[in-house]
Amino acid sequence: MMYDAGKVSSYEDYLQGVKDRELEFETGMGNGIAIPHCKRGCVKEAAFTLVKLNQKRSNGDLLMENLLIMLLCWRHQTQQITYT
Repeated sequence: MMYDAGKVSSYEDYLQGVKDRELEFETGMGNGIAIPHCKRGCVKEAAFTLVKLNQKRSNGDLLMENLLIMLLCWRHQTQQITYT
């Protein structure tokens, strides 16, 4: 969806960025909601989209999500993003 809309330059890099972010810290928030996102250089501009899954997905901690808020976090090459 984000690639087709021209928001990312590489579909594969975007997917890997989302996967890497989930490994860093899971984005499930409970109540069926997760906010997976990508902060890689393939992001052309900040964007978001809502995704409703037909079936809930497990993130490994028994949390189940079926509503995803997909974020693209654009940043300049030298900017650092930290999470607290």
